[in-house]
Amino acid sequence: DLYNSKQDFGVHSDSVWDLPEPLLLRTIIVSEALVPYDTVTVEVRSETIQRPVSRERGELLRALVSMKITPPLSTLPNFNSSNLSHIVFTFANLQHARLQNSYIHEARFIHADLKYADLRYTILDSVYFVGGELRYTKLRNSSLNRTVFYMTDLRGADLRGADLSFTNLYGAKTDSTTKISSTANYSVNIAHPGSDVPDSLVNLLSYAAKIGVKIDTVIKR
Repeated sequence: DLYNSKQDFGVHSDSVWDLPEPLLLRTIIVSEALVPYDTVTVEVRSETIQRPVSRERGELLRALVSMKITPPLSTLPNFNSSNLSHIVFTFANLQHARLQNSYIHEARFIHADLKYADLRYTILDSVYFVGGELRYTKLRNSSLNRTVFYMTDLRGADLRGADLSFTNLYGAKTDSTTKISSTANYSVNIAHPGSDVPDSLVNLLSYAAKIGVKIDTVIKR
């Protein structure tokens, strides 16, 4: 039990914690054993797909975050294909977290730090990122349908190939290192609740140039 182990090591429950190597190795072994056996059915770019996920891996990540494990999480357990649907992370440190092919539907990340996290091919539909850090986060080929990045730092983030239908970038911090592209036959929209709502690919290009986002390729449907 992580909570009891933290107490045994004399670390306060509210303090950050460098996970001791024996516990780290045990946790890695457990995470590898929690193979995805459940299946979620989702619609991505008008195509219905089934994705194997592990709810137990998601619970393991939740436990590690609640224990305030010191990042980076890249050396910690395998969180790929985790089911984190409806999760709420507040001020969570998820730097370098490995979350490829995960299912994170309708989740909330409030002031969370996901710098350098790997979220490629992850379902992130209807997720709210509020005031968070996603600098250099890998979001390639992820599904971000109706996802909100309110006041979120996306500098250096890689969103190439992601489904950005109705994605809301209001207040997001971007620059020329933010990468967005479309390489499939679907339209991309970046919704902005202000006066400059890009409701077409033409408007998207002008809006992206205005906010300093780099778009490599856009192919019309």
